[in-house]
Amino acid sequence: MPKARLIYVARIPIYKLVEENIESQANMREQTELLDKFNKWEVIEDELKAWIKRRMEVTSGEHRQDLAYILTKIEEIDKAQDEIILDIYFFSQRTYYINHLSNGLLKRFDVTGPYERRRKHAFGPLFRELRSSNRKSPSTV
Repeated sequence: MPKARLIYVARIPIYKLVEENIESQANMREQTELLDKFNKWEVIEDELKAWIKRRMEVTSGEHRQDLAYILTKIEEIDKAQDEIILDIYFFSQRTYYINHLSNGLLKRFDVTGPYERRRKHAFGPLFRELRSSNRKSPSTV
């Protein structure tokens, strides 16, 4: 694997990158929710296919052939749609995950967020206590 080049960027507002990534994550979540709504129709589609199969059992002649043709076309369309939907789900989740990781790298440079402040508050009292104890060794604290 080739080594990654280090790129130094000066005077770039990192918060804009974080905002873009967050917006992209929100869009991916919205897309996933819309796909979930789309998939609810799969149940109705399966019921329709089952109904056609039942009708084929009690129908004969040309009507049975018509129902068989309709069922075959519905199944072909369903298979193609299912493959496309799975790809959309995959890429949607992948984009969400990549942007999530990217934000993890960028957020420490974001001066508008409280990221470093939280860290200082979390560790501040502990270090003050250690400093005030005249620098005792950890085993005696």
